[in-house]
Amino acid sequence: MNMVSMFLIIGQEDGLTVSELARRCGVQKSIASRYLSDFGVVNRHGRPGLGLIAMAQRMYGDRRQHHVHLTERGLEVVQQIKVALTEDRPRKRF
Repeated sequence: MNMVSMFLIIGQEDGLTVSELARRCGVQKSIASRYLSDFGVVNRHGRPGLGLIAMAQRMYGDRRQHHVHLTERGLEVVQQIKVALTEDRPRKRF
């Protein structure tokens, strides 16, 4: 559930640092980095990740900080979640 919470926080507030995400989710920075790696293009095992986020450093300031941003695919998933949560009619089961 922490992983899902982290993704939803990123969807609400793009550009947070890894440290801030860890704090908000109540996990250690190493755990947050592990989750973010899985959300990225390449996961922590060197295999293809989910491709939902990208991490970037700022040009100026503390270059040790990595800011997390949603990719286009990540934005699409957030939009699908919002639609699913606001849908009034019951969903069909397959």
